[in-house]
Amino acid sequence: EDQTQTLSAGATREGKLTALIHEKTSTTSPWDNYAESNSKIINMLYDCPNFESTYQLARGNVMTSTFTRAPGEAPGSFAIECMMDDLAYQLGIDPIQIRLLNYAEKDPSTGQAWSSKGLKECYARGAELFGWSKRNPKAGATRDGRTLVGWGMATASYPVHSSQGTARVRLFADGHAVVQSGATDLGTGTYTVITQVAADSLGLPPEKIRFELGDTKLPTAPNSGGSVAAGTVSSSVYMAA
Repeated sequence: EDQTQTLSAGATREGKLTALIHEKTSTTSPWDNYAESNSKIINMLYDCPNFESTYQLARGNVMTSTFTRAPGEAPGSFAIECMMDDLAYQLGIDPIQIRLLNYAEKDPSTGQAWSSKGLKECYARGAELFGWSKRNPKAGATRDGRTLVGWGMATASYPVHSSQGTARVRLFADGHAVVQSGATDLGTGTYTVITQVAADSLGLPPEKIRFELGDTKLPTAPNSGGSVAAGTVSSSVYMAA
């Protein structure tokens, strides 16, 4: 879909967010209403007391849009993170620091604690590996010969979808194993992922594992989408092993 995202932010001079407004306009077909949900993350990425999101659709002589990879969250994160970088630049605050300043210790929309969250550790480890402390914050100051070099960072989020899945593992006397689940591999690497999980769980080399999928006679598994298959079938195989 063609889309325009506009973000407006209010913040203190110290960089604390006070308000976020996210507006999106996108195309849809003459017969369907479809809007990619870019705003799903606006109420969870940062601790902001006031936020609002709106979608507007513009009908065009086009097919109904649909998702390809990481629907909604990825392009939504991109727009929000561009805004956070711009805010950091205007206030003269380090991009990582402004994100830590607005770090959501609890879910801002419910006030409930996260089941788990390692984002602060990701910031710290990424900055360490990337040499962020050596970064020259002045735009256009870092060069490699005649080439300008930009150093950047961003936050991204994607939901965990859970589903029910089953698996069967058979270990044979000659030391090989057959792992079965009615999953699919549409180019997403299910064969490889499950072979690795089975090998690790059983303590066998991957070449000793034969993974069978794609048949309704096999133990049931969820569809491939939103990383559901990888997570669910991995868990099933691990438990079976």
